[in-house]
Amino acid sequence: MSEPLETLAAELETFNEKLPEWQDQTNRFVLIAERDVLGFFDTYADAVTAGYKARGLSPFLVKQVGAFGAIANFTRDLFRGPCLTTAS
Repeated sequence: MSEPLETLAAELETFNEKLPEWQDQTNRFVLIAERDVLGFFDTYADAVTAGYKARGLSPFLVKQVGAFGAIANFTRDLFRGPCLTTAS
């Protein structure tokens, strides 16, 4: 893979596909390079260190395994109520 966004997309796809198989790895950090799962680590720092050792400056993904709810993104444009930072 040549494009960084394509690589990231492949890594995230791999993460999402394999997540159901990783119930025994909850709260650990997985290291993924393109489509390859390179290992699980107890800390983020350990996973990143292993990523640099294995990949050098080539892209890789470190992501925590867990049962997380959906992430909600909000902007102030979604809220049409009165501004709470001005005096009324």
